[in-house]
Order: sequence, then C-alpha cells, then structure tokens
Amino acid sequence: MNLLKRLFALAASVSIVITAVPSAVASADIIVPIDTASVNVGVANKRYCPDWVPNNYLEALEFSNTHGESYAKGEYICIVQQRPLHNDDAYYDIVCSGKCVENKELRYEFSKNMEFSPEDAPDKDNTEAYENYMNRLRAAGISEDTEELDNYFRVEVYTTLFQDLDVTLKSGYYVDGEPCITSSRTFTFGYTSSTLIKEQFDEFRFLPDCYEEYNDFIKEHGNICTYNGLIIFCGDVLASKADDFTTEQHGDGMAEELMSYTIPYRSPKMNEETDILRTVKAYKPVSVGEIGIDFLYTSPDEPEEEKKSSAFFTIEIDERNYNKLYVVENKTDLPEWVPTDLASALDFDNKYGVSHIEDGYICCVRRMENNGKGYTTRRYMKEIKNDNEYDAYESYECQVYSKVFGFPDIIASGNEGYDEYVASLKKLGLKERDIDYAKKDVCYSVDVFKPKPSSSVSIYWNKSRGNYMLDQSESCVLNFSVDKDGVIKETDLFGWIPDCLSELREYIKNNGNVSINGEYVVFCSIGRSFRIDPQQDGISEISKLFDYNLESGGIIDVAGGQYGEVVIYKPKRSGNVTVDFNYSGGTDTYEPKGDTTYSFSIDDDLNVSLINNDDVPALVLGDCNYDGVLGVSDVVSLQKWLLGSGKLKKPENADMDQNGVIDVFDLLSMKKQLVNVTDNCCGIISDPKPMLAVVYENHAWGAQQDITVYDENGTGYNMYLGNNERDENTYNELVDLHNEDGKWYKALTDIMKNEKAVKSRMSDDIVGITREMTAELREHKSDKIGTTIGKMWDAGQKTIYLIGNDTDGKPILLEIFSYGDCLEWIDCKEIQEYLKKICYSLPVLDIRLIHELEGKK
Repeated sequence: MNLLKRLFALAASVSIVITAVPSAVASADIIVPIDTASVNVGVANKRYCPDWVPNNYLEALEFSNTHGESYAKGEYICIVQQRPLHNDDAYYDIVCSGKCVENKELRYEFSKNMEFSPEDAPDKDNTEAYENYMNRLRAAGISEDTEELDNYFRVEVYTTLFQDLDVTLKSGYYVDGEPCITSSRTFTFGYTSSTLIKEQFDEFRFLPDCYEEYNDFIKEHGNICTYNGLIIFCGDVLASKADDFTTEQHGDGMAEELMSYTIPYRSPKMNEETDILRTVKAYKPVSVGEIGIDFLYTSPDEPEEEKKSSAFFTIEIDERNYNKLYVVENKTDLPEWVPTDLASALDFDNKYGVSHIEDGYICCVRRMENNGKGYTTRRYMKEIKNDNEYDAYESYECQVYSKVFGFPDIIASGNEGYDEYVASLKKLGLKERDIDYAKKDVCYSVDVFKPKPSSSVSIYWNKSRGNYMLDQSESCVLNFSVDKDGVIKETDLFGWIPDCLSELREYIKNNGNVSINGEYVVFCSIGRSFRIDPQQDGISEISKLFDYNLESGGIIDVAGGQYGEVVIYKPKRSGNVTVDFNYSGGTDTYEPKGDTTYSFSIDDDLNVSLINNDDVPALVLGDCNYDGVLGVSDVVSLQKWLLGSGKLKKPENADMDQNGVIDVFDLLSMKKQLVNVTDNCCGIISDPKPMLAVVYENHAWGAQQDITVYDENGTGYNMYLGNNERDENTYNELVDLHNEDGKWYKALTDIMKNEKAVKSRMSDDIVGITREMTAELREHKSDKIGTTIGKMWDAGQKTIYLIGNDTDGKPILLEIFSYGDCLEWIDCKEIQEYLKKICYSLPVLDIRLIHELEGKK
C-alpha cells in the first residue's frame, strides 16, 4: 500500500504546461518538464501507451478519420491535431486545463510531432507488412514516391488520476506576433466507475466528429434523430449553398440550435476544398409539447433543387433526470397495431392490457384520467456491455414514439372540422347525444420502443388502473429484456399474469381460478360482485404481494358490468399450507365453482406446488409453533400460554393426552417426549455445546462486534463488544475467531454462561439438521469460501459459522456464509443446501441472497 501511495504521489507531482507551437516545428522527441526539482522525463516513446496510439503520419491520418481529434480508451486519453508544415503565420495549440492540472494530477505518457516520411514504410523484405502499408498509403491518397507533405500531426497522450481534464484545440493565425484564434474546441474527460477507465463527457462523446463516426452515426440513427436529449441532424450539404440551410418549426413544443459544425475528411492535402460539407446540427428542447421540424437545404445529390427533410418529436419533462426536457422522435413507419388515436388506444387496452411485444417493438399504453394531470413516467434504456467488468451496461435511447391521445375537442355543427369531429366520435362508438355521459377527461399515453439486442427497457408509472402496488413509491413497473438474438421478453410479473379482461378470461380458461407459477400463487375471478376471505392452516404461509382490478376500457361507464380481480400471493417459508379462499359471489362463467380450498407445498427455494388436500401431512402432536417438529420452543410456547402471556397458533395441537383439556399435564408430557430423539422430535441435550455462531463485525469506524451463539438445544445467547461496567449485555475484549490457540471457543462458551447474555430461540425444525451438520463438520474443514459478490463499503460483515470437533476432539470453526461489504458462501453443495433450509428461521439469512449467489455461479 505504501508503494502504491508513492506511485500516486509521483504521478500527481507532474506539472504539465503546454505552450503554443508555430506550425514550422520539425518532428522531434518532446521532453516534458516536471514540476519542482524533478528531472526531465522523455516521453517520445510508447513505453506506457497501448498499441492503438498512432506512431507515424499514416497511422495518425487514419486515426483522425476513425476516432476524430479526441479519443479515450482504458486509462489513456489521446489527442490528434493536424497542422500545416512550414507556415510561420499559422497558429495551432493544445491547452490542458481543469482540476487535474490545478492539482498536478495530469501526466504526459506520449508526445510527438509526426511528419510524413518514406522511412515509415516497413522493410521490403517483410513482403506482407510492406504491401499492406503501401495499400493503406494509396487508399489515403499518397503516392509511393512522396517525400514530404505540407502538414504533420501533433499527437499527445495523457493519463490522470481522479480529477476531470479539459483539452482545448485552438487554431488561427499570428498578427504582429499575437495569435488570432479562429477555431476552438474543448473536450472534457473523466471517469465514472473506475479511475482506470477514462470517458469523454462532452457532446462529442456521442456526436460524430470524424468521417467514419459521421457515416456510422447516419447508418445507425438516420439523418434526423434524437440522442442524449438533443435533436440531431446529420447530412451532406452542397458547399456552395451552405448559407441557405434553414429550419422551420411548427407545433406546441420548441427547440433551439445548440451547435452547428462540419466534419472534414482528413487527407494528405490539408484544407482541401470540397463540394460536400458533412454537416451536423444539434438542437436542444426549450419547451414542452409536440413539435415538427423541417430541415431545408441543398444536397450534393440533388444540386438543382432544395431538399426538405421533416421529423416529428414529443418534448416531455424527464423526471429521472432532474426534470430536464426529454425528446422522443415519433417515427411514422411503425406497425399497424400501434395506437395512433384515442379509439385505437382503447382497443389496444382491451386486447393487450398495458403492454405488447411484436415485430421487434415494445408498446406500453396507460389509461389516465383528469387529462393526465398528476401522472408521471420514467424510462430507462440500457445496453448490456460484457467486455468491461467496471461498466456492465450503458444507457442508450431506443424510444421511437411518445404520444398522449385525449378526447376530441367538441366542434359545433357547421363549423370547420365538424365532419372530422363526428368521425372521431364514431370510432369511439359514440354519437353527439352521448357526449354528456362520456368521460371527456380520459386520455391514453402511448410509448413505443425498438430496443437493440443485449439490452433492457424499464418503465415506471406512478399511477395505473387498479392496485398495482408492487412498491410503495411506484404503482407499476414494467421490465423488458432483449437477448443477443434480439428476442424481447417481458420480465416483470405482467409478462405472464393477465392485465386486461380478455387476457384474464383466457388465463382462467387455461389455469383455473387458483393457479401457481414458480414462487407465486394466483387467485383470479371475473364477475359482477364477489369477495374472498382467505383462511390458512399449515407450517408454511402465503402472504398477499399485491392485487388489482380489471375493467373494460371505455369512455362511458356501464352500471352492473363485469370486472376482474387478480390477487398474487407469495410464500414466507418452506413447508405445506392449506388455504380456504372463502369465495362468495355469483355463478358466472369465470367464477369459481364449488369448494375453494387448496393445498400447496413449498420447497426450500420457495417454489410452489399444488397438492391434494388429503396429501398434506398431519401436524406433529405438540408442535405448538408450527415448524414441523416437537422441540424446546414448543415447551416454551406452551408454558407461556399456560401462564397467560403467549399465543398458540393451534391450541388443540398442544393437547398431548387428547382429553380435550390443555393443562400442566400436557406440558409435562411434552417435556418427557423431548428426552427421546425421534424423527419428529429433536430432543434435549443435558450439557449443550455451541454449534453455530452469527458474528457481526465492522472495523471501519472503530472496532464493532456482536456475537450470537446457539447451543445444541437451539438456545441463542447474544452479547456485543462494549463497556460492561456501563452497558448491559457486553464484553470488554474483541473475540478473535481466527486464532489457532482455541481461545475463541472459550470466548463463545463464556458468552453462553454469561447471565447478561440476551437469550433467543432457534426454530426447532433447524435444530436437528444443525446438529447433524456439526457432527460431521470434520469432513468439511477443508472446504473454503467460493462465490463472492461485492456489495457496499463500510457496511460491516455478518458471518455464520458452524462449530464442531475435529478427529482429535479439538473444536473447529467453519465459515459458511457472510453478508455485508460482500456476499459469499462456502463452496460445498451439502452445506449450501443446509443454508437454504435454515434461511427461513435465522434472521441473518434471506433466500433472495442465496438465489443471488446461485445466479452468480
């Protein structure tokens, strides 16, 4: 660590000062001055640079047409500037500024003036390399007998530590020895996730600034598009008519020009005149609404007439980005099933619900009231990146349509537009006499996306029809994933549960009123008036995750019409449970018929299976806490109940002698049974030893430690590091659980014997299996932690240890699971299955963490 700090200090000590250079400077190695009394360091070699940095004129020429004047990759930032040679009046400069320069964090890694030279060609004996170089030379427009060109390239490469870097490229000419700047462009670089991965933060991170980027941008996005919150035009303009380029806007929204520039094709002839101007114009939105923009210009392909390119956009407030304005281009070449007015949005809602996937598009439709006031939408589009462990995904834009369709404005007979108004009512199934009964404040939002392969789209709605409360802060969340082949799948619950009446009818027809899907239990019905009152009995339990109602989308309410209800349940733990939904309602086609009692079996992964009611195992006599076995916890529960201070889930199960009366004799009978260990009774050990410990430690802000030790009867003893003269339930000395002298074992047994320790109970169902694991722990002492997932800083770490004995009788401690700053578990299938079984009874464990570890593998 000290060495690393010294290296950082050395890098930070470099002070870079870049001065204006006349264009007549000859090609030479550049020596970079180091601040204070440091020695000069030569940087005209590429000891520290990757192979992609240009090393001669031809490479720099190709680089500038591929990447432009600026490029960042890994930890390196490369700047390339073409300059005239032997022209003392020309002024060119590269100026670095920003916090990294002020704090002396900037470091030169490479710097060189690259003139053309015939000596750059490989040796002719290397036939393949020589021929390749000559082909590239000819492609660049340089003849084989060229000795010198009238320009050169200045190439500089930098690295920085933590601060942002601004690099300004200036050009112009000298007047009386003073530079007159005619062009200046600044590029900004920094990092987001790792200091070893530099990124460009200015507009040229996404806007093209070289020949190949320009062509690629048009190929991917077209001549007109929206990107990164801007409206962008890219197109070839006839140079002689460049001044005639104009735009016309119409609609409620408004955009203003942010920047306009042309992209040269870098050639061996610097400042060569051309008839084609590769033009880029960027416009930023300034007001909300729909907007159409006509771009009027003369194209080199059609020099005799003015060309008109039009596009249509919706400008909205982007709540995900500090309420900045968000722009969506409304494409006109969408599939026919995409809604284009209120009537088609209603039809979509009744047929597909809130979302539909087809033809490579995602369409999300939301019904809103009060003309959409109070409704908000947040959209997230991410492209998955697998080639960089620090940057798993990158935001991008794939929305191609965003509209809100409301009730048509009322137009009186005889006025302009009346016929169109009547036609729009007809599409809604209305006549003019129905207007007074129509919900004229109803409108629909329509969002359409065309995602790339290996990407994802998420939509967050604050309101939606029904009770879609998956989260306290959001009413509806829609998630979509796209695999590498471009196949789109809805990954939220609405990918398989119905969200409109037509889907609900089909769902009930195929699955019944009560069904299962993975870890979910679904109840649904369609009727005119009904209710359910679920009652449960069993070791496991299902709890309501959320519910929602479905009605036919319409403009006029229909009294007494059918509606649907969907209720989603999720189990809390493994085991069996019988649920009587107590349905009361009518006898319509899609309502339950007869008994509505169902039994479910839930495995350790919380996957649900539907089983016959008769197949549910009988509850073990004396199992008062419903964990499936008779144990110490049941004795404690019954004893508290007899004293009037506790509750029993099913009191009749505590009637050990089956005489219809629960009394102290049942308690005595239960204690007697605990003396013997059976399949349904884990028994009592007279002199219990420690078998499991849960330890929390955090040393970020001083030593913190909290230990809970469980003995072989399942009793937990908790104490924490503190001042036991002042605090209760504390000990004075940090317990080192990794020492080899066995002191840790004495420290744990001392906690068990300490009267200050706060006691708790391990569930009886995991006492027996924990005993079994500790009994054979010597066979696992060589097992090590396997899968590890980084989590958060300074969260501390909570770790589970199993405690047993080695072959020589000495105590051994085995770490099996840990969570906090990182999530990890032992690389042993048997112990992993054990962790699954205990995760519903031990507070530190959660099946979702287990599933995350399994997914990581």
